[in-house]
Amino acid sequence: MKNRSSKEGGCAYKKKSGPLTFICEEDRLSVLTTVEAIERFVLCSEISMGIIQTIALNHAFVEMIEQHRYLRTSRKGKVSEATVIDYLRKHLS
Repeated sequence: MKNRSSKEGGCAYKKKSGPLTFICEEDRLSVLTTVEAIERFVLCSEISMGIIQTIALNHAFVEMIEQHRYLRTSRKGKVSEATVIDYLRKHLS
């Protein structure tokens, strides 16, 4: 939607208000730091899942897990992320 401005003599677009405009100035910093903390948590979670998936595909690690844990089904040298997480939780704590 265009908004004609008499001062500029041309077309100017309306600026859309962001969600932070409804928050008072004192709370705005708290909201921004909370959103930043959530973004960092999600980033760390994604990195850790990538590492776990890489470990799950490592053939030497799969053989080590098979020695210590009974796997009901054969996955052709692959284990699930849940198996890797459980193994790491039990053996690294």
